[in-house]
Amino acid sequence: KTNHTSMLGVRIGVLRGLLEAAREQGLTTTKEVCDGVVLERTAEKQCAFVETVGVGDVGEATVFVSHAWSYAFGDSVDVIEQYEAENPGSVYWFDLVVNNQHDTSARPFEWWCTTFQQSIETIGTVLLVLAPWDNPVPLTRSWCLFEIMCSLNAGADKVQLTIRMPEEQQVAFLGGLGKSHLSAIDALVNVKTEESLAFSQEDQQNIFGAVEQSVGFAELNSRVSELMRSWFVEQGVQGVAKLEHGSATDLSCDMTFAALCGQVGSMLSRFGDFARALEYHRRCLDIKEKVNGVEHSSIAVSCNNLGLVCVGRGDYDQALAYYNRALAIREKQCGEDSAKVATVVGNMAIAYRQKGQDEVALAHYRRALAIKEKLYGESHLSTAATYQNMAVIFDQQGRYDQALGLYSKALGVRIKCLGEAHPSVAQTYNNMAVVYDNLEQYVKALEFYSKALAIKEKVYGKEHPSTAETYDNMGQAHHSLNHSDKALYFLTLALGIKERLLGTQHISTAETYANLAKYYEDHGREQLADSFHRKAYAIFNAILGPSHKKSLRSQRQQTHQSAKTGDEDTTGTVGEAGGVREEQHGVQQQINSTAIEKKEQVQQGTEQSKLGAHNTVSQVTTTHPTAVQSNAPHSRACSLL
Repeated sequence: KTNHTSMLGVRIGVLRGLLEAAREQGLTTTKEVCDGVVLERTAEKQCAFVETVGVGDVGEATVFVSHAWSYAFGDSVDVIEQYEAENPGSVYWFDLVVNNQHDTSARPFEWWCTTFQQSIETIGTVLLVLAPWDNPVPLTRSWCLFEIMCSLNAGADKVQLTIRMPEEQQVAFLGGLGKSHLSAIDALVNVKTEESLAFSQEDQQNIFGAVEQSVGFAELNSRVSELMRSWFVEQGVQGVAKLEHGSATDLSCDMTFAALCGQVGSMLSRFGDFARALEYHRRCLDIKEKVNGVEHSSIAVSCNNLGLVCVGRGDYDQALAYYNRALAIREKQCGEDSAKVATVVGNMAIAYRQKGQDEVALAHYRRALAIKEKLYGESHLSTAATYQNMAVIFDQQGRYDQALGLYSKALGVRIKCLGEAHPSVAQTYNNMAVVYDNLEQYVKALEFYSKALAIKEKVYGKEHPSTAETYDNMGQAHHSLNHSDKALYFLTLALGIKERLLGTQHISTAETYANLAKYYEDHGREQLADSFHRKAYAIFNAILGPSHKKSLRSQRQQTHQSAKTGDEDTTGTVGEAGGVREEQHGVQQQINSTAIEKKEQVQQGTEQSKLGAHNTVSQVTTTHPTAVQSNAPHSRACSLL
């Protein structure tokens, strides 16, 4: 980035001409084009390239192009061509041609932090060239991240940040997504602004200083990850639509298309969009049934994945129907002690836990664990998942030492296999925090919740059900410590996210209603407490039925509160007051399936959430984070579950 004359830009024809000249000379990267074409053509006047082109090809910039100089110049022009096709006549601010490449003195960095920020807002659109899709260079370059930060700081109402891939990368993205959706997660995990590079060390130091003075590295990493998360999801959805509308063949029997639908479904569910995930997994299943019949091994994969999505949606009976279908196929084809049987049995345990049938759940976990320890040993991710899921029940039963012992085993395996910044590690931190919370060691609990939150905000962003669960849990811990303002802040933050993403009739939303009811009750806000108790009970009763223990506890809570407010329009016995301490049980793992669909979602561990009160251990349903799977929580509180 060098000295810049104004916020002028050039039309697409100028860039096309440069690309043609570069190809004639065998030049590839933007840096090579600068050295071999731009510097040569501007040598006599020592000026910016924009000053050498015709007046008709220059104008006030309407699009700021953010790119990396290590890119093939043709890739950047490819992306600009895509944008031009949709927005003809645009004028592009492209540093290669607008900046004077002979003047390396550059403007003072203060200019970039003030005038540049204002100019970005004036231009109104930033076009980010992204490549390669599975390890995006812009996320490793200080200048690109600075430009992204300026765009995000301006706000969506002032600056439209558009991300595009070269055509070749779009094809590679769909091909990679058809095999596994996990590369998208890996790309998010790798967003580390503080490790980004710049050609000039001075530039890097200035940019780092600007980040620290603006939003800070942690916040920027979180915002960029959230941006990329949304972008990856929509790219997958758009990719499926593009194939459907652009294909000359019938895709209703295309197994490659089925695999893509399945992976898009898994990615959607991993990011909490269960409604759309269900749609894509069903499309995948429909194709498989047409091609392979109803008892093929690939049907078991889809039924397992659909079960995970249904658990995330709180539809446990439907989840068990899918799981039972998958289990019958796998026992018949693989034998009763196969890894694939263990996968389904473990996932069924999660559904039973969510339904409140803990002993049935434990029986399923024990069967799964016996198979896994025999096949894999103790230091395997799949075995660690079952350790974690069983620990949740031990915690719920007050067997805290056993719970912490199993969580510690799971944590060690996960860090060793996945690294510190993985969602599964966040799950275990979250669950260990719940145990400390149940032990009334609230400061220790907050320490572990904070570890979980740092990972979740980075990988999922703030607007995700799993992140909301940790906000909820932190709110409850602060409530237990009498940190009233912080408690209300985190509980309200969690509720807003859940209502937006999951709706007002979801089990997880009901849990936060219950937690807020407890908060307001303890602060003497009786009318608000009664209102939230009623909301929670209505949802538990409608989804789980009146005889479920969550519904019964919620009814007692509501009756108790109504008696205090003088409201007689409720029946039930007066019981303990309390909130819901939720515990998510996120589950994730991948196993081989068919040659077409190589990955399926599996339970990999449980993640819990908690809520405010002080005594009883209880269970809560939540959506969960890392896979399409969620697991029932348990809680330490006088809970209404």
